[in-house]
Amino acid sequence: MRILLRWIICIVFLAPTLFAQPWQVNSPKISQAVQDSTGQVWGIANPPDRGLYRWEGDTWKPVAVTGVPSGAGPVVLARGPDGAVYCVWGAGVNPHAVTWHQGEAWKLVAQFSAPLVGLPHILLDGNDYVWITDRGRYIYRISLQGKAAWAYGINERQFLEDGRPESMRAPLNPILAAADSRGRLWFWSDCLAGGTNLASLAGVLIYDGGRVEHAAHIDGVPDRKFSIVAPDDAEHMWLAVADDQLYRVDINTLTATPVPDPSPQAFRYVQEIFHANQETYLVAGSISQPVPEQSGNGRSGALWQLRDGKWERLIDGLDMRPEYPQHPLRPFLATGRGLWVGAFGSGPWFVPAGGGKPALIDWHYGYPLDGSEGLFQLADGRLLIVSANEGSIAVKPDDLLAAFQSPPEVSTLNPPRTFIQDVRGHILGLLPWNDKALSDWDGKTWTDHPLPGGFDPLRFFTFAADSLNRIWLLPDAFGKTVAIFEPMHQTFEVYPGYADALQAQLPRRVSFHLEGNLFTVPSFSSDGRICYRDEWSQVRYYDGQKWLRWGRKEIEGTNIPHLDGPPFFDRAGNVAVNIGRKTWEFTEAKGWHMTDFEPGLGTDQERQRRHSPAPPAGCDIGNAESIAQDRLGIYWLTHGGQLYRAIPGLCLPEFSAREHQPFIDSREVRKVLIDLEGNALLETYFHLYPNVGEYVIVKARPPLPKTILHATVAPFGAVEVRLSSPNPGKVWFTWRVDDGPWVAPTHKAQATVEWLPNGKHRIEAEAIDERLQITPTPAAELVEIHVDPQERISALINRLRDPDYSVRNAAVAALAHQPALALPLLRSAREKADTDQRWWIDAAIQQIEESLSTNKKP
Repeated sequence: MRILLRWIICIVFLAPTLFAQPWQVNSPKISQAVQDSTGQVWGIANPPDRGLYRWEGDTWKPVAVTGVPSGAGPVVLARGPDGAVYCVWGAGVNPHAVTWHQGEAWKLVAQFSAPLVGLPHILLDGNDYVWITDRGRYIYRISLQGKAAWAYGINERQFLEDGRPESMRAPLNPILAAADSRGRLWFWSDCLAGGTNLASLAGVLIYDGGRVEHAAHIDGVPDRKFSIVAPDDAEHMWLAVADDQLYRVDINTLTATPVPDPSPQAFRYVQEIFHANQETYLVAGSISQPVPEQSGNGRSGALWQLRDGKWERLIDGLDMRPEYPQHPLRPFLATGRGLWVGAFGSGPWFVPAGGGKPALIDWHYGYPLDGSEGLFQLADGRLLIVSANEGSIAVKPDDLLAAFQSPPEVSTLNPPRTFIQDVRGHILGLLPWNDKALSDWDGKTWTDHPLPGGFDPLRFFTFAADSLNRIWLLPDAFGKTVAIFEPMHQTFEVYPGYADALQAQLPRRVSFHLEGNLFTVPSFSSDGRICYRDEWSQVRYYDGQKWLRWGRKEIEGTNIPHLDGPPFFDRAGNVAVNIGRKTWEFTEAKGWHMTDFEPGLGTDQERQRRHSPAPPAGCDIGNAESIAQDRLGIYWLTHGGQLYRAIPGLCLPEFSAREHQPFIDSREVRKVLIDLEGNALLETYFHLYPNVGEYVIVKARPPLPKTILHATVAPFGAVEVRLSSPNPGKVWFTWRVDDGPWVAPTHKAQATVEWLPNGKHRIEAEAIDERLQITPTPAAELVEIHVDPQERISALINRLRDPDYSVRNAAVAALAHQPALALPLLRSAREKADTDQRWWIDAAIQQIEESLSTNKKP
């Protein structure tokens, strides 16, 4: 029975996804999907399952199509006015094909030859024509009777001067199309789906049923790149200019009127405009920048609704991650109960009809999908949700809305850069809703320190701590100003550049250290010189009077920009750098020349390699996917969609098997920050998006354990440590001396610390409760030891004959901490010692001599 019970516990704790995931993920991975008028959903599968698929029952099934060119696969789908789904097939080369699908029926429409560039787009015009555009300069038209023709070719003079390609082979922004109320087609270049630095068509092309006319300029609209053209009412089209605003264009006169922004720069970047339930909706915001509102929690994009002639913002922060191209792929689904809107990096949003509060179906708290790029309502009322990278699920809307609720003590946060903890224990960062200030978290509230003038938060790259407990705000490759925050006085120092900031540290160079990243880690020489590597992988060197700069070409003659690692000062005191595992140094007499190899500060690969601690003894949960240790000594591990806390001898899951929580998506932990209230901020990342980080905040569950510490000094300087806690339940204790390592947690409430040198010592202790929570501020006492040094050394030497070898080892370590006093007495005692004690005396002497020799090395 005990064996059976243990097996059940293992299933519950070690396989939480078995219970937490109520719906099956269906493969293959579908990159895009479209529903026809019969309710049948069609999809294109990513490799290795490349092909056309149809949703049948509860799974995707491949569809056999004949007559398409050999080796061709489906590349794009669209629904036509007749309710059928049209598919373009291609193999990267000619010929291509178009097929028609509806319910169980299908047919080959046409084969055609065209130099399609990139992912094509398809539009059905209602007049029995299929229009195909791409990232090239040609527009193609195919009749449903199978006739294919080149409809229009854009010449170089029709592109805007900004981003004009040097040749027509250069990548262009994709050409998209929309129909107005008169049935005319409007073609334009979409700079958000392509790139704001690529070539775009000037104005629009309009097809009126007879020919394509170029409207290079629309009155009232600046001659800049567009992001969207979409139908409005019977007389107007919407037109959005990137990095500008939204306009309404009269389709008869081709004159435009600016749409007033409902809030400053709200429509600076319009991603999509669509109609659902007889309402107009708009998605706006930068694809790569979070919304400025705190409610957005670091997400990007906002959803607006046009109601009674006024724009109303419904959602702040639609997406958890950027998506390129974004708005052409965003799905929406109108139902009688409300509007479903797909998102990138999470589940969809639901906007209830009648003005209820929108709800985010956050995959963190349910199923480990990473997006909702497809939304469809099935005949049985379920929603089919497609995640392009993971798979698909079919679920009842009520079950979906009810399932994805976060535990009350868990939340997530998406700052633009990682946080840093200062000497006070406060957590500092730039928040997505307040990037004009350095935000300071004390465990209860955020306090804002306005950023100094000249520091550009958009050019901020990372934080770094120095040996004076200050926090450096370092700019990116295009930024200049460096700001240094002094936590104790909450003031800033500002320097016009990184070199100036380093030069200001020269008076304290002997003990100065800055963590720095790969491109900012500095080295100081004892005589006042500085070197570092800048963001362009060049060596920067201050020779005491002026700054010099060299690229790899000037050092060893090649145009490859990369160096093995940061520059450093070698044993000879010269600035040096490693290239191809060879060391080059610079002197005034010889310039750059090769010298004996030195490892320096290590290679970039070594410096970037994650150094995870080993799991604590007795914590066997299989192969942990990630391990991090917080500043209080608690281990945090991830495995099988669960988060664990651990100490030596004990490892506990953070969440129950039935809780929906962020780690279900198999994210990993990079670093853990514990604030002053015991809350844990876990920096996490995803395998699919290793550069996309997110903080999972696990709030402390009070009451945190209290620690009572009594430390007294016994004869011969031994420190007696007595520990207790008023908290009920099991309690473990850990302690340390003088900021040393924490001892392994134990239930023992007493300990003895022997052989500390004379002087003052700080003893710190912590209690750990049954949830492995720990008070963030340890109990501490100062003790002072006054013992005759020679008597102590003699007592330690006598310990070298103790029958317990662990006592002898401890005595050797204690003697090594007092080399000046211990060495002569050890040599004297050696003459009178027996063979056994002499071996241990020699071991102590050798350890002391090796330590002294190491300390003398440059």
